[in-house]
Amino acid sequence: MKTSKMFFVIALLLVSSIAVKAVEPTKKKVQNDFNQVEKNLIIGLNSDNEGLKLSSAYYLGEYQLDNAVLPLMAILKSNQKDCQKVAAALSLIKINDSRGVFAVKRAAIFDDSEYVRRMCSKFYAQTLKDNSSN
Repeated sequence: MKTSKMFFVIALLLVSSIAVKAVEPTKKKVQNDFNQVEKNLIIGLNSDNEGLKLSSAYYLGEYQLDNAVLPLMAILKSNQKDCQKVAAALSLIKINDSRGVFAVKRAAIFDDSEYVRRMCSKFYAQTLKDNSSN
């Protein structure tokens, strides 16, 4: 009787430990998955699909991914559509890297499009306001 109870307890502990290990993702796996997401979003910036390009720019800013600063700056500086430039500028401001913020400041002054200049000016002004309150 004692042997069967002991066997049952050991089997129950073994099954529960296997189940817990199967359910809990490791930190390394989560980090690898997040790195893959970052790579995919940066690849999405180079897509011919405008919706994909815009949403990739948006999420790079939301996740504040530093590796996206240079690709976003390239979009802001290029002769692409105004909506793409504005999305890149907003993401650069959200990431808050000094290079990206400076690029938005320059676009607010020198971009060919009045719409892009106006939006970049608003983004940059908000950044100055946020930084002065901190």
